[in-house]
Amino acid sequence: MRVSCRSPRCIDPPVSVSSSPAPHYQTPGARRADLIVHVAGLALAIGGGAALLWRAAANEALLLATCVYALGLLVMFACSAAYNFAAPARQPVLRKLDHAGIFVMIAGSYTPLLVLALSGAWRWSMIGVVWGVALFGVFAKLCLPGLGKGFWVAIYLLLGWVGMVAIKPMVAGLPTAVLWLIAAGGLIYTIGVGFYVRKSMVYNRALWHAHVLGGALAHWAAIWLCLRPLPAA
Repeated sequence: MRVSCRSPRCIDPPVSVSSSPAPHYQTPGARRADLIVHVAGLALAIGGGAALLWRAAANEALLLATCVYALGLLVMFACSAAYNFAAPARQPVLRKLDHAGIFVMIAGSYTPLLVLALSGAWRWSMIGVVWGVALFGVFAKLCLPGLGKGFWVAIYLLLGWVGMVAIKPMVAGLPTAVLWLIAAGGLIYTIGVGFYVRKSMVYNRALWHAHVLGGALAHWAAIWLCLRPLPAA
C-alpha cells in the first residue's frame, strides 16, 4: 500500500548551492590583497601614530588628544584584521568588535581637531558630545543585539556629522589645506562604500578597505599639517 503525504513536513526542501553562505573571500588572491591593505593600515596606525605623538609632544593637551587619535586608528585596523582573517566560527563576535572599532576611530579622529580648533568650554563640550555618541554606539553594538540597519545608519551619520555644530569655529581655527584634506578623506570613504556594497565583486573587501586606508591617510595628513605649539593647557 502506497502512502501519500502532501504535507510540507513530508517533503524535503531542494538543496541549492546558492543557499550556502558565501565565502568571506571569493578567491585566495582577494584574501591576499585585503591582507596587504590591512598590513599597510596597521603600519600607518603604528608608525604614523608615533610620528604624530612626536610632533605633538610640546603640549600636554594636544599630546593626549593625538594619543587618543592614534589609539582609535590602531583599534579600527586591528579589529578589522581580527574579524576579516579569523576562522568563520569566530567571525560573528569579531564582526561586532570591527563595527565598534569604527565608532572609536571616528571619535578619535575628531579629538585632536577639536583641541586644535576650539578652546575653553566649547572645546570640551564638543569632545564630550562626540565621545558620548561613540561610546553609546560601542555599547549598543556589543550589548544590544537585534537593532535594525536603520538605527546603525542613523547613529553613524550622527557621529560623522555632529562636528557640523562647530563648523564655523573649526573653519576659522584650522588652515585651509587641513580643511581640504578632511573633506578629501570623507569623499574617499564615501566612494569606498560603493565597493563595500558590491558583494559580488571579487576584490570588493580589499577595495573597500583600501578606501578606508586612503581616507585615514588623508585625515592623518590633516592632523600632521595642523599640529603646532599651543598655549600650555
